[in-house]
Order: sequence, then structure tokens, then C-alpha cells
Amino acid sequence: MVARLFLCLLFLNISSAQTIECSGVLASPGCRSFAELLRSHDKDIMASMAESILISCFRKTSDIFITVSFEKQKTLLFTEDAKHVKRAPGYLSYERYADGVSQDSESFFGTWIQYPYVSMSASFASEPDEKDKKRGAVISDSEIAISYSFENVGGTRTDYSFQIRRSTLRFVETFLFNNMQTHETGYCKQF
Repeated sequence: MVARLFLCLLFLNISSAQTIECSGVLASPGCRSFAELLRSHDKDIMASMAESILISCFRKTSDIFITVSFEKQKTLLFTEDAKHVKRAPGYLSYERYADGVSQDSESFFGTWIQYPYVSMSASFASEPDEKDKKRGAVISDSEIAISYSFENVGGTRTDYSFQIRRSTLRFVETFLFNNMQTHETGYCKQF
């Protein structure tokens, strides 16, 4: 009963406290769609904010935004080996929205690793995927990188990558299809 009350209070606190100002570098149709989901207390967005770090990224001119979420390091349960290397299981969740509706989602499971005397924070690397060698996710203090490939309507493949620079919260999406490469760029906000 106490745990349920705590979760209700946490949800109410998050839903009332989180807003986004869609101006300046965040002025885009995608930001306005994300703001609409926040105002509507969308369950997926609210759950990600309550349990994880959520970063929302907005393309400059289209009604497309991307969310990336992963565990807060203070909530991880690390184990330490004989060499004092700490490890904890983890995940990264990626979701792309178009016109306010989920269009694509990917989940990456892997391990957080903290090396002694190198960094006070841990880095994440997803587990290798035997079927898609290009599929992976990495989180460091500096960047977040995601890559995977997908089949197109015509039966060919597109290699996709997404990178966020954590200091500036700028992002780049890259699509490689039939030796042609296109980029989308924009800015993110971390919650």
C-alpha cells in the first residue's frame, strides 16, 4: 500500500513538473507533438521519465521526434570482480514518433561497466546481435550511439545510425541505402 502511494505521488510530481518550451533550437513541429504528449500525460513518456533518464530529440523541420531512455546509474545494482571492475545489467530504449504516434522502437540490452581509476561513471555497451552485426548501442559520458539495419518496402536494407553529443544535446541521424547517405540533424532535451 505504501509503495503504491509512493508511485502515485511520484507520477503526479513528474506529470506536473515536466514541461518543454518549444522555442529557439527546439522550435519544431516534433517538439510541439512531444509537448502535446506531455500535457496529455502519455503513459509511455511518463513511465520513461519516472524510471529512467529520458532524452527527446527533435528534427529541425518535420513532425518527427526520437526518445532515448536508459537507467539512472544510481539505481543500478553493480557487482564488483577481483580487479575492482564493476558491472550491472542494463538497457537502452529507442523510439521514433511521427505526427505524435510511435513509428519505430528498438530495445538494446547489455552491460554497464565502471573501470577503477578511469572514470567515476559507468559506460554501457549492448550485447552483440548475431543476426544484425550492425545493431548496437553505446552510452558514455560524451555520447550516445545507436545503430541497426532494417528492411525496406522493396526488400532492400537500410543501415541506420543515431548519435547524441551529451554536452551540446545535438544529434545526427544517418540513413545509408544503396550507397546513398542522408542525414537529419536537430537538438535534444534531457529529462
